[in-house]
Amino acid sequence: MPQYKELFKGAARDYARYRPGYPKEFFDTVIDYFNLDGNGRLLDVGCGTGQVAIPLAPFFKEVVGLDIDADMLAVAAEEAEKAGIKNVKWICWRAENISLEMGNFRLATMAASFHWMDQDAVLTQLYKVVEPGGGLLIVSGSSSVWGNSKKSEKSEGSDWKDKAKETIQKYADEILFKCSKT
Repeated sequence: MPQYKELFKGAARDYARYRPGYPKEFFDTVIDYFNLDGNGRLLDVGCGTGQVAIPLAPFFKEVVGLDIDADMLAVAAEEAEKAGIKNVKWICWRAENISLEMGNFRLATMAASFHWMDQDAVLTQLYKVVEPGGGLLIVSGSSSVWGNSKKSEKSEGSDWKDKAKETIQKYADEILFKCSKT
């Protein structure tokens, strides 16, 4: 797998300008599902230019956008300023280095970034920092974790899908039980 830090080198401005964003309905669903009310903290892992962190920022007390690419973070900071968002900290750091020193988070998000990471390491660290009753949202564009499930149909680099499915299935009963009680 190529080094992510070099993969998008020099592309941050074009990424912010041309990468399709997420529709309002997506954010409305996230806000409703996680009962976002302006409290708590959001950790957007692999935040890129802030396409998730910025629209969700008004629904948190504090947002941390984490990315390994300093250029992406610089553009994210500019985008946040244009949007009048002031409660986001941008941190240039590897997702695998998430630690309790960062504090706890009500919600952690990864939008089109999970496949670039050491999924085991990141999920282990997120489990430690997401507060009880909090959540994890992995947003995938065109590469659904449920596709290509047969070993013979696996594409190169699709092991992250198996890990995502394992994680979802591992916690699905607990999550569904919790949701049905609220």
